Amino acid sequence: MTKAKETKIENEMKTDEPVSETRGEDVKEEAAVEAEKAASEDVTAAETDKAETEDAQSEAAAESEAEEAAAPDAEELKAEIEALKEEIAEKDDRHLRLQAEFDNFRRRTLREKDDLRQNATADLLGDLLPVLDNFDRALVHAEESPVLEGIVMVQRQLMDILERAGLSKAGEVGEAFDPKFHDAIMQEEREGTEAGVILEVLQPGYKLHDKLLRAAMVKVSQ
Repeated sequence: MTKAKETKIENEMKTDEPVSETRGEDVKEEAAVEAEKAASEDVTAAETDKAETEDAQSEAAAESEAEEAAAPDAEELKAEIEALKEEIAEKDDRHLRLQAEFDNFRRRTLREKDDLRQNATADLLGDLLPVLDNFDRALVHAEESPVLEGIVMVQRQLMDILERAGLSKAGEVGEAFDPKFHDAIMQEEREGTEAGVILEVLQPGYKLHDKLLRAAMVKVSQ
């Protein structure tokens, strides 16, 4: 019952005029209705407060559960990131090793190819050395003639081609004797000449770049 309603009823009861029995019952009924209404409002308010409290508690519990659920997810995500980093590092290392192996293979292949080409050239030039020897013998015993000039020209042309391929002579008169490139088949004392000097080349030696094809047969001072 509201305060204003109670005050009105009290004022009516205090008046000098007598209040009828019916009027009193009406007043009691109104008071009862007001009291019931007030009680109902109080119950509704209490229920509302309780519902709000329960909602707040539910939201707090839900947030707590979400945080607890998110914590393991964050740890799992961190572990996955670390695993991916390790996998990437492993693949990078494998890639670098493969690149190094490929570079080594490429260099080895080029070296083998170059060796094969040089060996093939060495075999060919080795077969041509007797031809060069025959040119030298022919020039030694030939007499001056137009034919001799032609032979000299052919020999010079052939040597130019072979020199461009890497051929060079090993052993010249006046050089110091070197057992790696020269075979001393004769020795001779010669006044004014130091020992170990090539005095005569009996058969020229030849090299293909740094590879010896044939040692020179020489006469050496002693």
